[in-house]
Amino acid sequence: MIKKRLYPKTTRLGKDKVEVKITEKLDGSNLTFFKHPETGRLGIGQRNIIYYMDQIDTDEVNQIMYRGLRSWLSEHGEHLQKELHNGSAIVGEWLGMGQIGYDFNEWKRFYMFAKANVSEDKEMYNIYYNDELFKYPFKSQEIPEYMDIVPLVTKLDSFPSVDMLNELYDCYTNATERKVEGFCVNDGSIVRKYVRLKRGQMQEHKS
Repeated sequence: MIKKRLYPKTTRLGKDKVEVKITEKLDGSNLTFFKHPETGRLGIGQRNIIYYMDQIDTDEVNQIMYRGLRSWLSEHGEHLQKELHNGSAIVGEWLGMGQIGYDFNEWKRFYMFAKANVSEDKEMYNIYYNDELFKYPFKSQEIPEYMDIVPLVTKLDSFPSVDMLNELYDCYTNATERKVEGFCVNDGSIVRKYVRLKRGQMQEHKS
């Protein structure tokens, strides 16, 4: 087990003007799966820790794994290890650790929001947020049925203002009739977050 943050923190929403997709910011925990470019081992990066599939039965790793992840890996880890190309990584949200309770009869546990590559030294590069590229880390060029992509809210021609996102948030939560943490504003190479629900409490977005 290694103390290291694999995926960098997400930058908050600014004032850039580019074509964007607005996706739902799920109330999850950041999680990365990658296949080591040399050994082919399936690696897992959560918060500041990196460990491997063959370590999930150790007491040290068991104590820090996300809730439900061990059983999920026991069911899908072998397939995921075979499916990923060496040196490829997928990044997303692991549901079930936050304040919002998702019904797992309707929701999956892992939702992708980026793809990347990983070096032998476990450094991440070529990070892309364009969901049209998300199939390429997989040998079959298909996203496995046991995971999904973060929900798309809408597409815009430029970065929206906070006022526009406030209005969109009200419309989206009324339409979905459920709690929503916020949005991610994504131009395909950079993602910024807009947060309205924090620790279960509604608040104004803070830049």
